[in-house]
Amino acid sequence: QREQLNQEVRRIEAGALAQASLSRYLGAPSENTAASHLLPPPEGISAPPFPPFAGALPDNYTVKSSRRIAGTDRFLVVMKPKEEPGPVFVVEQTDSGPRLHSGPITQQSAGLYQKFFATPGEGEATL
Repeated sequence: QREQLNQEVRRIEAGALAQASLSRYLGAPSENTAASHLLPPPEGISAPPFPPFAGALPDNYTVKSSRRIAGTDRFLVVMKPKEEPGPVFVVEQTDSGPRLHSGPITQQSAGLYQKFFATPGEGEATL
């Protein structure tokens, strides 16, 4: 029971750290500063542009889900806009602090997710 309580506390802390990391990324004044908040992009995907999104983004993001990475004490946190549609961010705890996954950001900033969502019935995207 104590371990479950500790896991819940760590999950909540991971969400708070992810939210702070996302705020720093979205408010980054330069490309180098923004890049320091990202994990390296997966092979075959370029890094997201700076700024990654042309229009205004929602102000408030909330934790959609937070899961412990198996075999570790680290968490993977998915952040989504609190009240309106917008980009979803995946934040992973690393040895050097929380870092955003750049692949989903690149795909969203290129409009690939929007194109997928605009053509219903083709399947389901799993992040």
